[in-house]
Amino acid sequence: ACRDSQFARPPLRACFMFDDPNLHWPRYGFVDYKDIAARAARENYHVSFATVPMDGWITHPGTARLFQDNPERLSLLVHGNDHAHYELARDNAPEQRVALLRQAIHRIERLERAAGCEIARVMAAPHGACSDAMLLEMPGCGIESAVISHGSLRAHNKGKPWTRSLGYLPSEIIQGCPVLPRWGMTGNTYNTILLAAYLGQPMILRGHHADLRNGAELLDQLGSVINGLGQVRWGNMTELSRMNYQIRLDQETVRIKPGGVKLDVSLPCGARQMVIEAHSAHAWNYWLCTGAGSETLKVNIGEVMPIHDGCKSISLTAAIAPAVSSVNGNNGLPVWPFLRRLLTEGRDRLQSISR
Repeated sequence: ACRDSQFARPPLRACFMFDDPNLHWPRYGFVDYKDIAARAARENYHVSFATVPMDGWITHPGTARLFQDNPERLSLLVHGNDHAHYELARDNAPEQRVALLRQAIHRIERLERAAGCEIARVMAAPHGACSDAMLLEMPGCGIESAVISHGSLRAHNKGKPWTRSLGYLPSEIIQGCPVLPRWGMTGNTYNTILLAAYLGQPMILRGHHADLRNGAELLDQLGSVINGLGQVRWGNMTELSRMNYQIRLDQETVRIKPGGVKLDVSLPCGARQMVIEAHSAHAWNYWLCTGAGSETLKVNIGEVMPIHDGCKSISLTAAIAPAVSSVNGNNGLPVWPFLRRLLTEGRDRLQSISR
């Protein structure tokens, strides 16, 4: 756990997350977007909602405006595709996995246009079920990272050697895909928060709408605990994912160890040149760097690159081979998954009404 102690770990970073809510209405079950936005602004935290791409068939204008007006407090990320049973953990052919991911991205792009707000290209696997074969295809399809608990990764990838060392680093890189951890927001969360902070992991606490049946005060309480640790960077899942790197200043050379495929790097004072070092789990061959000079530069692993005076931050993007061709260009609504999702959403909404 301490072998990379020469490198500074990512800053304290946090986000609350709820699986399933969509933009069909100002509320989703016990989730009241307006109330949560007000509380998050008052108590200083951020809440991200993992929304099912298939749900983008309708968008409530007032709800969309609420997200547009509160980007520092509310955001969205990707939650599977159809939210079908174990859809990201099935033993499908590579082209079928790519077809599913590309359909999810297509639907998310359509939802972004309708809602007028950006959606993080971070995948929250439905029920935490995701195979490493699916993780392999995500970066080539435009998914920057996934967010899955360590327990779910082990449960759905039994016997894989990489499962033995999960949980010690700020994040994992599995089959070339960055994976951020997450934990439930009920139970012994205090120890979970402390351990994640110590290991440099993002403090991502996940729940469902029913966790707020007694009110959103739960978020206020957890936010107070996290903010009590020091200067915490609350943000959406894109921001947390792009802070996923380790860094150290060696005289005038800043050495960066990436933990993601897209990074926004804050440079320390005194840095005159930069070196990108290979991650122990994966080494992308080269990176595209913007911000260090007047143009985008191609930087190879281990190559020394000068940094111009006054440069305080740079953006790095790993060069990733595109995914294989898909076998399915269909972007319609499949009948049974669509009906199943409508029934599930109806159940969730009725729970809050009947309470």
